[in-house]
Amino acid sequence: MAIYNKVIRRVAFASVIGVTVEWYDFFLYGMVAGIVFNKLSFPAHDPLVFTCLPTPRLRSAS
Repeated sequence: MAIYNKVIRRVAFASVIGVTVEWYDFFLYGMVAGIVFNKLSFPAHDPLVFTCLPTPRLRSAS
């Protein structure tokens, strides 16, 4: 039974690490999409409008 508990803890820890890395990756992409990609895609438009533009697309993807 002790070995089983050790394996369960190891799997749970690996899952937490994996979810944390995925969330951080998604968060960084969301920030870059709103701050950097808008300037690359729409350089001649109002920066305020195109900072907010990628946000609904990210929410619908989750």
